[in-house]
Amino acid sequence: MTKRNFLSLVAAIIFAGVLGVGSLLYISQTNLYESYQPKNVIKPPSYQFSIDQKDQKVVDKPSAVQAFNGRIYVGGQESVQVFSRNGRKLNEFSLRLKDQKLYRPYAHDLTVDEAGSVYVVVGPQNRILVFDQGGDFEKVFPGSRSTRTSKNPSAYLANPISVFYEAKNNTLLVSDLAEHAIKRYKTTGRFVKKIGRPGEKSGQFMYPNGVLATKDGTVYVADSNNARVQKFKNGRFVSFLEPPKKKSFVRPKAIAIDKLGRVHVVDSLKGRVLVFAKDGRFLFEYGEKTGAVAGLSLPNDISIDRETGQVFIAERGNNRVSVWAN
Repeated sequence: MTKRNFLSLVAAIIFAGVLGVGSLLYISQTNLYESYQPKNVIKPPSYQFSIDQKDQKVVDKPSAVQAFNGRIYVGGQESVQVFSRNGRKLNEFSLRLKDQKLYRPYAHDLTVDEAGSVYVVVGPQNRILVFDQGGDFEKVFPGSRSTRTSKNPSAYLANPISVFYEAKNNTLLVSDLAEHAIKRYKTTGRFVKKIGRPGEKSGQFMYPNGVLATKDGTVYVADSNNARVQKFKNGRFVSFLEPPKKKSFVRPKAIAIDKLGRVHVVDSLKGRVLVFAKDGRFLFEYGEKTGAVAGLSLPNDISIDRETGQVFIAERGNNRVSVWAN
């Protein structure tokens, strides 16, 4: 063997050894990473059962749903109903209040605060009605058109469509369709601030619907007519949630966060839910027809039970609240 060939052989052996060690390091790091991943990260929930008009007599055209302390609040035409997690009806209270002169009221959305008070966005009168935990009417939320007292025009709700309770600050986030903005109020009704204005640029809205805030103050907004979901922090635009092109949003309507921190977005006209990781990566979708189970039809709202992981979806098209779980 010549000296040149010998040196080439030694170099090849050294290179192979380095490559082998590198591969082992890569494999060990990969296994370590995978071992720390939470289970069901990419597993979509499957259909379980429905709260519908056949047995439980759910409210007509359910358009709002909220899971809170083991109870499921469902709003629709003229009333709000309360169910247990397994679909047993517990209570019902009417939205037809004589002293409010509401004609055929229906619930656009609702939320529940830590004290159990229920805030219901009611159309077509464009008001937020407040009920106690037993379902007794308390008041019209200040800021509604019938309760104008502030000199600040931004404090008024021209056309509220969605509401979300922020436990951290004891505040409400309200989507105002007419002003293409999100407004924050104290639960007492005191106006705090306004986010956004009409437009198509980042931080602007065209008929925003569902709104949600996380514990760290991140706010997600279903910017419906711009067919996108925007993410904010401290009132400033951060980013968009961007699904793959073949799964682009058509009409995002509502948003929920599960116990793994994943963001579930209802795309109403497509009859589906798109799910994203905390960092905005698209993970999967669900809601399509499977076998004898009907797919989502005009889903309008979504809520997730943080204790059980059950997903509750209000479907106007199917006249039901469908329940999904892993």
